[in-house]
Amino acid sequence: MKVSERSRSGRRASAASDPQHSAAPSPAPAQAAREQRENEAARPIDAQAKRELIAVAAYYLAERRGFAPGCELDDWLRAEAEVEAGLQSPGAHE
Repeated sequence: MKVSERSRSGRRASAASDPQHSAAPSPAPAQAAREQRENEAARPIDAQAKRELIAVAAYYLAERRGFAPGCELDDWLRAEAEVEAGLQSPGAHE
């Protein structure tokens, strides 16, 4: 038991006198993170942010194939489809 949980008489402080225990319990960290992702996913993404997501995804696709020339458009279109799919189904990343 922590020292802060004890009263001066050595007995454990009651929940009413302990500010940490008097508030409503917070959701589990995993649930809170999931709710935050859902809230963020519900917000529309602007065109510039979407373009940046596509560019990063296209870069990683090109990297996976060794940056061989001639497939840049394919990389971009595939990345665009992946980003669109991710934006349409926010729970797909769990």
